[in-house]
Amino acid sequence: MYICLCNNVNDTQIRGAVAQGASSLDDLRDVLGVASQCGQCACMAEEVLACEQQRLGLFYNAGRQGHRAGQPRDMVAATALA
Repeated sequence: MYICLCNNVNDTQIRGAVAQGASSLDDLRDVLGVASQCGQCACMAEEVLACEQQRLGLFYNAGRQGHRAGQPRDMVAATALA
């Protein structure tokens, strides 16, 4: 399903970016260009991000930083990819 029409980004691409370590909307914006034009996709992109983090066993907290309890943030991507 397309999430960002302005930049032609779909949910599969967002899920892939999360698997590669993206942990915030800012990360998705940097990697995929999500929410960098009109911004209408921001809420849906964050929802896909949170769902994928949950599926991977990561937490999505108020600070928008994916992490597992007791692990430093830089371990998230390595853990998710392991």
